[in-house]
Amino acid sequence: MNLKRGLVVASLLAVSLPAVAGDINNIQGLSQPNFRLLSEDLGAALSYKPLTPTAPLGITGFDLGIAATSTKLQNSSVFTTAGGGNHSSVIVPSLRLNKGLPFGIDLGVMYSSVPSTNIKLYGGELRYAIVPGGVAMP
Repeated sequence: MNLKRGLVVASLLAVSLPAVAGDINNIQGLSQPNFRLLSEDLGAALSYKPLTPTAPLGITGFDLGIAATSTKLQNSSVFTTAGGGNHSSVIVPSLRLNKGLPFGIDLGVMYSSVPSTNIKLYGGELRYAIVPGGVAMP
């Protein structure tokens, strides 16, 4: 178990980028309409994006992936005011791990950190294949 935990930590350290500026620490300085605009932009950037196949992995299945998504900010001036830095888009690198379980169930976890900000995102998923099959057998 310690070896697995060590591999996950090493992977996270290899993927993480140094923070150079922009902690989101001035939210209280935003007006209500600007806070809404910021929450819409961050909601779009940090929303869950399924990046694994729909077919169940099976008991021996294991999937480890590194991904990066980029979302254009519609209100980059509000992001700057909140302390996020002067960016026109938000790049979100993530590390994802999925493990297949019996009976068509998959368990997944993910970790993301937005470079140059203090935004971190953790998540988990539990999936069940309602319709059995896969790539070769739909």
